[in-house]
Amino acid sequence: MYNDLTLYYLNQIGIRPWMSKEHHSALIPAQPIAEPKERPRLFILTSTRHGKTELLLRKMIHCIGLMEEQLELIQIQDLSEHWLKSVTPRALLSLGVELPDFISNALANCPIILSFSLEHLIEWPADKKKVLQDLYSFKQHLSSCNETDL
Repeated sequence: MYNDLTLYYLNQIGIRPWMSKEHHSALIPAQPIAEPKERPRLFILTSTRHGKTELLLRKMIHCIGLMEEQLELIQIQDLSEHWLKSVTPRALLSLGVELPDFISNALANCPIILSFSLEHLIEWPADKKKVLQDLYSFKQHLSSCNETDL
């Protein structure tokens, strides 16, 4: 009915043809279970991200020498109590976002750095210096996290 190669490619694109279970299990090897990656412990909170603001944020992160794998970018709309239970942040940088009370209370032991919004930085480029200083202090939390984890 199907040869091994055809079944392989159909399986790779997510198509499961009708066939007997004995024949099917003999042809397709079991998929190894991937271990979940550890989530970053540093978070940058923004109100919105679009074209220019996204580019500006990525350039600023690159400028201070952080890699995107070391932190997680989240939007205020994505915050919930469920999110707080699923992560243990070491530091939070809030760009132009006032944190709701339930987040501030839940993150009492986590340093929270408040700074200008990305939209504000596009309109007032002179304030980028202040945000870069905040990003450097945010990066220091990463190095202190790595020292305490050793």
